[in-house]
Amino acid sequence: MVAQVAEIRTLVGTPLAGHEGRRTELIAALFKHHRRSLLWYLTRLVPNQADAEEIAQEAFVRLLRVPHLETDPTRARNYLFATATNLARDNYRRRSARGEGSHVPLDEQQLEANDPQPERLVDAARSRRVVESVLRDLQPRPRQAFLKYMYEELTCERIALELGVCKKTIERDISLTVALCRSRLSRGLSNLLAIVTVLVAIVAEPAAAQTNLIGYWNPIFHEDVDERIPGPSIGDYAGLPITDAARLRAETWDASLLSMPEHQCKPHPSTYGFRGVGVLRIWEDRDEDTQQLITIHTHIAWQEQHRQIFMDGRPHPPEFAPHTWQGFSTGSWEGDVLVVKTTHLKAGWMRRNGLPLSDRATMTDRFHRYGDLMTHVMIVEDPVYLTEPLVKTNGFLLQPAGTMTPYPCDPVVEIVRDPGYVPHYLPGQNPFIGEFGATYGLPPEATRGGAETALPEFAEKLP
Repeated sequence: MVAQVAEIRTLVGTPLAGHEGRRTELIAALFKHHRRSLLWYLTRLVPNQADAEEIAQEAFVRLLRVPHLETDPTRARNYLFATATNLARDNYRRRSARGEGSHVPLDEQQLEANDPQPERLVDAARSRRVVESVLRDLQPRPRQAFLKYMYEELTCERIALELGVCKKTIERDISLTVALCRSRLSRGLSNLLAIVTVLVAIVAEPAAAQTNLIGYWNPIFHEDVDERIPGPSIGDYAGLPITDAARLRAETWDASLLSMPEHQCKPHPSTYGFRGVGVLRIWEDRDEDTQQLITIHTHIAWQEQHRQIFMDGRPHPPEFAPHTWQGFSTGSWEGDVLVVKTTHLKAGWMRRNGLPLSDRATMTDRFHRYGDLMTHVMIVEDPVYLTEPLVKTNGFLLQPAGTMTPYPCDPVVEIVRDPGYVPHYLPGQNPFIGEFGATYGLPPEATRGGAETALPEFAEKLP
């Protein structure tokens, strides 16, 4: 790897003229999402990994010289793979003509003599200064982990053993260091190929130990069973970091609202669905040619809650894009844990007793698999109805012979009401708010929620 890094850093590209920002983003995206698949493809066309990496690098170099590339990203990807294919054919013809069967590394002096164009030189000193500044800013452990991985070529397991931490910690340290290098390099280099080639040199990130989550999973209700199955009591907001606005909304809520046709077939939003009832099915979409993971789907039987988690690095849409019950989700792997970020959610609920979530809520969830068990951790943030993140966990058990049936729902008129009437209580007029506290002998301030009610110190203040 070190030898390859030294050779790559002697390569160059033409400084960009016009549309530089868009081209930079496009090439960076192509590099991020297609380099691995391109290498996988090339290793089936050329005799060894070294040739595959050399051809992939040259394909990116040539891509930079294509005019108006930023106007058509699809054309850019097609051009990249077509160029790589042609270069692989040329490689085969040269080897056949010379009768070579093994890789002969390029001599750096010969490379410069054959192609002495000044645009073929990367500003190595500048790149080195940027990376060195990142390393200076790091804490000792991440800095040691990065240097041992990159320059001593130790495995994450060996580094973890030497530093006395777990493997996941080392993988996270290296990934965060690489991300910081990427960010600073993209701001500090005006030559796009300098960015690309430096990334080739330093983006030797540890491959994510992805876990297979595919299958049918039954929910386990050993946590919060009374809340999740029969449902929570009216007025029970204890331990939840809610705002005054959320409390007011909940106190005016009437459960009879759910009998209205407009509300009968609503699915749970993804901020609550994993706490509800119904089998969870998980499956994947992969690229037919490269087998790269594109999308992970989750589908919960009750009200057919179908969620797409995009794994191909696409950005989240702008704020004004439509909001849905499941939201817009993107995922990534942190070791063997699937981490999902969700935005663009419809206004929903955090508990089935009227406590709301606004359409500005976002969620980060993590899927941990332990054999036949899976733990789902959800962290919900809402600037309107939460004063701090709301964290919940849910368990699932794998069903090897699991099945799922459709869940048709047809709304009907269950209760005849006057036109325009919506079940509700005016502020201060809900007669059931105090029942929960009275049943369990709790003072009103203990049931009204707020972040402080989750702390042990809060109990000491109660009479």
